[in-house]
Amino acid sequence: MAICEYTHTYFGVDPLMHLTCTNLTVDELKKILKSARDMGIKNILALRGDPPRGAISWEPTVGGCENAIDLVKRIRKEHGDYFCIAVAGFPEGHPHSKISRDQELVHLKEKINAGADFILTQFFYDADVFVDFHNQCRQIGIDCPIIPGMMPIQSYISFKKMTTFCKTKVPDHIWKSLEPIRENDEEIKEYGVRLCVQLCDTLRERCFIKGFHFYTLNLEKSVMAVLAAMGVQESVASRRAFPWRGSRANLKGMSEDVRPINWANRPKSYIKRTITWDEFPNGRWGDNRSPAYGELSDSHFFRPVEGSKEDLLAMWGEAPIDEKDVNEVFALYLEGKIPILPWCETALNAETIPLCKKLASLNRAGFLSINSQPAVNGAKSTHPIYGWGGPSGRVYQKAYIEFFVNPELLKSIIHVLNKYPNLNYYAVNSAKEEITSGVKTTAALTWGVFPNREIIQPTVFDFESFVVWSEEVFQLWTKCWASLYDDVSESADLLYRIHDTYYLVALIDNDYIEGNLLFQVFDEILEYDYSVNKKERPAKGFGLLGSSHHGSKLNFANLQSHAGASTASGNVLARQALGSASSRSNSVADSVNTAPALGSTVSHGSGIAGLAATSGTVQVTPKQSYDDMDAGAEGGISMDEESPLGSSSTHSPLVRSPISMNGKSTNASGGSRPPPSSRAHANNNNNNNNNSSTTTSEEDAASSVFRDRKSVDKPQLNQE
Repeated sequence: MAICEYTHTYFGVDPLMHLTCTNLTVDELKKILKSARDMGIKNILALRGDPPRGAISWEPTVGGCENAIDLVKRIRKEHGDYFCIAVAGFPEGHPHSKISRDQELVHLKEKINAGADFILTQFFYDADVFVDFHNQCRQIGIDCPIIPGMMPIQSYISFKKMTTFCKTKVPDHIWKSLEPIRENDEEIKEYGVRLCVQLCDTLRERCFIKGFHFYTLNLEKSVMAVLAAMGVQESVASRRAFPWRGSRANLKGMSEDVRPINWANRPKSYIKRTITWDEFPNGRWGDNRSPAYGELSDSHFFRPVEGSKEDLLAMWGEAPIDEKDVNEVFALYLEGKIPILPWCETALNAETIPLCKKLASLNRAGFLSINSQPAVNGAKSTHPIYGWGGPSGRVYQKAYIEFFVNPELLKSIIHVLNKYPNLNYYAVNSAKEEITSGVKTTAALTWGVFPNREIIQPTVFDFESFVVWSEEVFQLWTKCWASLYDDVSESADLLYRIHDTYYLVALIDNDYIEGNLLFQVFDEILEYDYSVNKKERPAKGFGLLGSSHHGSKLNFANLQSHAGASTASGNVLARQALGSASSRSNSVADSVNTAPALGSTVSHGSGIAGLAATSGTVQVTPKQSYDDMDAGAEGGISMDEESPLGSSSTHSPLVRSPISMNGKSTNASGGSRPPPSSRAHANNNNNNNNNSSTTTSEEDAASSVFRDRKSVDKPQLNQE
């Protein structure tokens, strides 16, 4: 149940929870069902279950359910039609059954009569077996959807072992095909994919099957290859309810349809901080929202990736001592050589890869981006990248980018952007000192227009939320990164100095029609910065984002937020994950015949199978989780139009009030860096269960010299 709750809450996937009768009394089942409902889980696979470990045969639990029929009746009695219920079917007969196949079919019909909505079958490798089973079910009056089970062959040994244990019939031609390649696992997998695709195509043709249940055994690559060959992934966008990841739909009767953009790459943190809200904004982000985000705690700063301290150092640097070292880490993330950053819980979307080179240049120049989106003007809601909300709609969004920057560069940003009234900037530092050009209010960043519905605006920029978010992201510099190094090291001092002096900046281009201006201004910003500060210009010029792409409508068509499920290297198929399972809706048949939702949302399932340091980077083998119960619709979606991105333009100017900074360095979010000696002393106390710990006067003196050598005064920053 915990896995189902986590998947539903953080990945926005409707899981199918397996529930058995084994070792559970009716009272215990009641508690489980109530908890599942409270968590927003709506789908249950009702099973009798296997015998308890060590038992020879299955026996009902005293005070429990007798079988799956009894379990289905119990669910319906307690919760009516709330749950969508699946039951198991066995095309070749149950391997341990003591009754005839005809009697098994009668037993299956009793499950349906008890209230089950659809059938999931055991896997098989002979299409005729399923066709016969399907026809016999229809003949005796079973008219619900029947979802065939598919299990691609992964290796010769595991295939032989599994089919023997389950007494699965394997046609002779399969054994003959496997024999010559039995020692080659890669060829076995390729053959398994081809065979599985053939089976699916045959069943779609002969039985008009639209959905399949894949057994992955935690080996998702073959399943993803099957789905790619069937053209299923292309229809992902039409089933995304919203552009952001994670969902609390139906949680305690509440619904959520709008979020601030800032937590796009840390949705788990956003959900934790709003979990106690009594209600969520409905359609608009305004005064009806709950008054405050939950307080930050250490749980928000857990290490965001599995692995040891050595793994994280391999990703983010063994000993960064210069700002350029930090810039390089951000750039390597954008190039897919680092799978994760403290501010981004998952690796890049594959769609970002074509633009990674230019974005990496932007970060190497000192604009440390952690979130962005391009302008979109009326793309179809089924667009494979930007689509959401269902078919027949049009989606829109303003260009947005969020990044850390030092005060010197911020001066240049303010100077240049004052010439572009259509661009709004918002900046705040760790001391909560603010510089803004736009109105401190809420503005829609993403919206959609759909038939017979009001305009939907699921993503907004809210200034108050931006300030709250800034507290969290500044603490990540120290809690997640600086904490990897010794307190008196240059690396820790560098990261604390960035925490104390840098600003978090959000830029919004309000012209979503001609919306590539936002990314073109960075060359101009750098040109001004180099001129004013008399820096040596690069031999080849800046050429970050705008100089060679003016007027191109496809400049940033693929620039997604720095989030997603997939790593930025390797096979794209291995970077996507199976999404939402069938869930009860107005029509059960419509529900279970919905195509599987493959895409970046789950796969912000940031499971990582392994980390291996190689030349200062980490090679990643993704191991993403997904719900293995799904029903797929035929066909894919193709894009028949260019993303409407064009050259820049400006409109009526905005009134900009002068704002000045006083350069204070107060302790607001994680604080200015405490003296190294005192922090080391505190850490020693914590590490030794509050045992006494002291530092020598020589150590204090060394720390003082180190602080004096490395300290940097925060410059006065005035709007020009």
